[in-house]
Amino acid sequence: MEAFLLQEPLIEFAEDFLCEDPKKGIETTGFYSLSNNSHKSQIQYSVIGSKKEIQLYQEWMLNFNHPIESTSSYKLKLNSQVDSDTGEVSTLFDDEDFHEDMYEDYSDEAINKKVHPDFPGFTSDSCFKCEFLNNDEDNYAINSRDFNNILKSDKPTLDKFDEIVELYVDAYRQLVEEVAFGRPDIIVIVISG
Repeated sequence: MEAFLLQEPLIEFAEDFLCEDPKKGIETTGFYSLSNNSHKSQIQYSVIGSKKEIQLYQEWMLNFNHPIESTSSYKLKLNSQVDSDTGEVSTLFDDEDFHEDMYEDYSDEAINKKVHPDFPGFTSDSCFKCEFLNNDEDNYAINSRDFNNILKSDKPTLDKFDEIVELYVDAYRQLVEEVAFGRPDIIVIVISG
């Protein structure tokens, strides 16, 4: 048996620009769909969650309307697993396997902008030539009381989980059937913490 290293394929972007780096290609000339007039200039999204979570998500989405500078800081994340009987989440390692230092922020002195370029913003004026739109009438707010009633019940954790999932599934079905401004391109489900 012989192993081969495959070279990165070239990706075609707008104006017949070929490049293997999607970030560079999008920033340089834009998406291929700009060349053949199939590019969407607007992406309509709807949100499912509690009223508070919908509002927080909408505020968070506003961040994408402006450029975001890349940073060199990152956090170490540990994998976790879920016990199928109890629904309890635990890390894959015991506490004694790691010191407290493992959870601190790590940062480099310099930012490699080629590896971590700044985000240019998601607007019709940016390289994306597109914007996110949301109509409040097309969002579906799940009543917080419904969550609380399920969580306060004496049922086993997995039964509570199933009931909460069913709340979201019902909300999704109802949203798809009743949207006021046509079917959204994206439906975002914000899950309570």
